[in-house]
Amino acid sequence: MTTIERTAYPCFKRLISTRELAEFYTPSVDEALWAREHTRNQPHHLLALLVMLKSCARLGWFPRPEKVPAVVVEHIRECAGLPVGTVAGLGPTRTAKRYREAVRSRLGLAFDPDKGRLLAAEAMERAVVIKSHGADLVNVALEEIVRAGLELPGFSTLDRMTGTIRTRTDNGLHARIVAAMSLEARARSASLPTVAAGERTSGFDALKTPAHKATRSRFRELAERMEWLDGLGDTVAWTAGVAPAKTAAFAAQARVLSVGEMLDIVEPKRTAMVACLAAEARAGQGRSCGDAPQARRSAPETCSGGVGGAPGAAQVADRAVDPVLS
Repeated sequence: MTTIERTAYPCFKRLISTRELAEFYTPSVDEALWAREHTRNQPHHLLALLVMLKSCARLGWFPRPEKVPAVVVEHIRECAGLPVGTVAGLGPTRTAKRYREAVRSRLGLAFDPDKGRLLAAEAMERAVVIKSHGADLVNVALEEIVRAGLELPGFSTLDRMTGTIRTRTDNGLHARIVAAMSLEARARSASLPTVAAGERTSGFDALKTPAHKATRSRFRELAERMEWLDGLGDTVAWTAGVAPAKTAAFAAQARVLSVGEMLDIVEPKRTAMVACLAAEARAGQGRSCGDAPQARRSAPETCSGGVGGAPGAAQVADRAVDPVLS
């Protein structure tokens, strides 16, 4: 679930400044005359229509009357010259509907929920393959709806669409990643979130351990880790065609889980998350080796990422006597 504060969805601020009141919620003379004509100068209806007009002009949608901040209503009442104590009231539902239609006409805003949802879905479908955060998907949908001159749908509608589309797309990517893995690689990945007899941690925990900077004292450890990561399989091939942002997002999801929580994840999502975590770990280890160019020249096979071509850890460590690593 995405929180509205993390998106560009327009809503009332908790604290509205005097400047904002003056800039966005002050009715012009023309707007006041227009409202008086539509309400026959009835104070309660006049205030209600002006509040609807200025709120919709600012937000792009109609908030419920009780959700409009009192400071906004009071500011509009004062600007319209209405008596103190005047309450924004609409009476029958058909009156509110007629006023909304009048506001849309004046603002050039179209009310077409079906078209709005269609545009939102199309925008989200295009963006979801490269974006992982729900807020980003909501924002691209907002851009398309505003560009089309449509009244915005409710935030909850966009949030539900985001969840549905992201889940469907992520499921497809999970299946794609696992399909790119050999049976042996799948089996190795499946065994990582388990603690072997006599061990205190799992391979999954080792994957989550960040790469250390290459130094002489740690070179043997780095070489052994690189050899272990290479032995898991060709992580580059597993994630080929998947946007780096999505690979990183799947890895991040796995990184915050414990072994027990990981085992609760159903397939193929679990294996795909482990695969992305392995890909991120392998890339991070490669960058770590890149921090020591002289070490890379001393042991090119280890830092190049070739699967199955890495020399033994002791052999690499014996060759890695270089002033750079001191």
